[in-house]
Amino acid sequence: DLFIYVRNGRTDHAFVIEAKHRWPNLDYSGYPAQIDAGIKAACNDVRSTFHDESRRLGLLLVSPYIKKDAKDRMESLIEEFVDVLRSHSGCAVAWTFPKRARHLHTTKDGLFYPGSAIILKPLRAASGSAR
Repeated sequence: DLFIYVRNGRTDHAFVIEAKHRWPNLDYSGYPAQIDAGIKAACNDVRSTFHDESRRLGLLLVSPYIKKDAKDRMESLIEEFVDVLRSHSGCAVAWTFPKRARHLHTTKDGLFYPGSAIILKPLRAASGSAR
């Protein structure tokens, strides 16, 4: 869990964040379900925290990879991945896939990690209770 407290002089804001991490294979058709399960797990876990006036957020860090045999389709796999990210309504989403990073791979298994993404989902406050 991460607790962030922001004081700006007029109002104070408190956030409790639960982060999860996923490493989906972009060449596997089931990876959108893995991402959905990751953000759902973060949101479920942050619900169990207790901070009266804190806003609760689920955070998913995503480090997608591509196997060596799918490298020639990297651009289209990244485009599909970004479309999956954009489909998460009610979330703040950010990603980066720098051109220079797309050719970096691990020496041990030859997997390419062309970029990363985050998905931040605020939880709704239950009526009559703390956020």
